[in-house]
Amino acid sequence: MAKILVVDSEPGMRQVIDKILSPQGYEIFSAEDGNQALNNCKKINPNLVLLDVRLPDMESADILAALRIIDPALPVVVLSGFGDAETAAELVKKGAFSFIHKPFKVDSLRQMVKKALNQKAALNLDTNTAALPEVTESRAAGDSRGSRLKRAVIVSVAGALVLALGGFLSWKLLLRDIPEAGFTIPYTNASGISFDGRDIWVADWADETVYRHTRDAKFSVSSNFKTQGFEPTGLAFDGKYIWISHSFGGKIYKRNVDAALSAVNSFASPGPSVSGLYFDGANLWSLDFQQGKIFKHTMDAGLTVAATYDSPAINPCGMFKFGKEFYIADSRSNKIFKVDAADFSLRGIYILPQYGDKNSHLTGIAWDGKSIWTCSDGVQKVFRYPLKSLKPLKV
Repeated sequence: MAKILVVDSEPGMRQVIDKILSPQGYEIFSAEDGNQALNNCKKINPNLVLLDVRLPDMESADILAALRIIDPALPVVVLSGFGDAETAAELVKKGAFSFIHKPFKVDSLRQMVKKALNQKAALNLDTNTAALPEVTESRAAGDSRGSRLKRAVIVSVAGALVLALGGFLSWKLLLRDIPEAGFTIPYTNASGISFDGRDIWVADWADETVYRHTRDAKFSVSSNFKTQGFEPTGLAFDGKYIWISHSFGGKIYKRNVDAALSAVNSFASPGPSVSGLYFDGANLWSLDFQQGKIFKHTMDAGLTVAATYDSPAINPCGMFKFGKEFYIADSRSNKIFKVDAADFSLRGIYILPQYGDKNSHLTGIAWDGKSIWTCSDGVQKVFRYPLKSLKPLKV
């Protein structure tokens, strides 16, 4: 029975994978962060690791390198969120077997697991065959093959150590070298912002338009879309569709990412004034400006509300997840509240540069995997910040 280690910070995702793979006869183990993954790997000696791109305590490149030190032949399949395709591709270059996008199809995951395990079996067979002395060959020939195998293992371990060090240094440079920046935009009433894995999308409620920007030096507008008769106030991208909220009409729209943002479906918002949207890779979240509530939706046909939380922000306008916490922007105070993603308990309060002035009001916030992006109504700029720009306030 093949043993599979699932490394993902989301309990729901670990449970889903368990339900998909256990009936196939696999023995499923799990870990919620990098340290637990490495400890479990040493204990259970898995045949395959499914590794999420984003974990709270370690970079995925560092985890991959450490796994290869433990077992150079261990196949690792990367679980990639909607905004992590580039990172996943880099991990494959660094030795991962392949990657699969979340949310994935059941059959696609099963096929990927089967392919990875077949590779592992083939490698084991080759290794065992090479290690056995053949009757028709001299002992010297057998020793030569054994020496080559040992050298190969040493090279793999050395390479993994270099990758681990490189990943750590890259992480340090990432935090240090992302500069704060402000980008001028050709509209005035930005009301929502989102990241689609490559580009930044911004909604302007007054001119009923959604703008798509490339992340170049000029923050160029690559395309714009009219929302056909309603004021967009929040945006989220789920990997296939763009979701747009209409605060004044109490609606959440699901649209195709085509030239007209053509309609797929619409839903009544659970609160009277939906001001922001966020997709976490599994669920859509809607924020209500008037009630100060945050709603978690399942991605079913009815966009069912699975849970409701009191927001620490008086007028929540946007949120994103990093590690095990949500960051929630408050339009009234311009503060950003960090809460535990499991129970919404308060973990910290922050302010960003440019938002100490009460005349500027946050209307949206997004995370692209490296930087925070913000927008404001009445200000013709979108701002980019490294995570370290969050300045803590007294709780």
